[in-house]
Amino acid sequence: ESYDDNTIYLYTGSQTRTKGSDLPDGFGYSYQRKINGLTGAIIWEKRWICSTGDASASGGIVATPHVGRGQISNLVIYSFSLAAQSNGATATETQNPEEAAEGEAAEAATQGEVLPQTNASGTYTIGGRIVAYDKATGSIMWSIEQSNDYWASPVVVYDAQGKAYLIQCDRGGYVIMYDASSGIMLNSIDIGSRIDSTPAVFNNLLVVGTRGKGGSGKGPQIVCLKIS
Repeated sequence: ESYDDNTIYLYTGSQTRTKGSDLPDGFGYSYQRKINGLTGAIIWEKRWICSTGDASASGGIVATPHVGRGQISNLVIYSFSLAAQSNGATATETQNPEEAAEGEAAEAATQGEVLPQTNASGTYTIGGRIVAYDKATGSIMWSIEQSNDYWASPVVVYDAQGKAYLIQCDRGGYVIMYDASSGIMLNSIDIGSRIDSTPAVFNNLLVVGTRGKGGSGKGPQIVCLKIS
């Protein structure tokens, strides 16, 4: 991240294949880590509850995280699949951590971080999740949740003024553009079937392939979109 002081970092994330001992059946933790690329030391580590899935797929991080530059040089962006949803809830600040719930919930509550919420049956609703972490601290700068989940990696494009735009394809067949600095959605288009691949972008053209499953029912296709 800095040629001057010779710092090299690896940002990585894991899928969820093992049940967490403190979680309902079918759920475990996906870990996101910043690692010193020269020594292997873990700089920070975060985790999120995700479904362990089945033999064909499990939740967590399937995609490559995007390491920001320019306007978002302070951010690293992760996309999750089969992630427990927070339903828009956030933890409240507490002055006494001992009075908070045990474990991860206590730590998150004292930091005011987002927490997943159990539903009426005592388990979790699952879907897609995008999180932008601060590179230096691992703090959540913004997050997005929806019912469609993500296998495609987040792609960021930059305009002539250096403003950053996040393009994220989902397994419901949508290509969605966000303001990469805030997570605010700017536009979306439904191309008709599941997108598992990361789009390729050159100048203002985006090309992506679909699987012909899910979505609104269109067959497999390769689509070129113009970014404007």
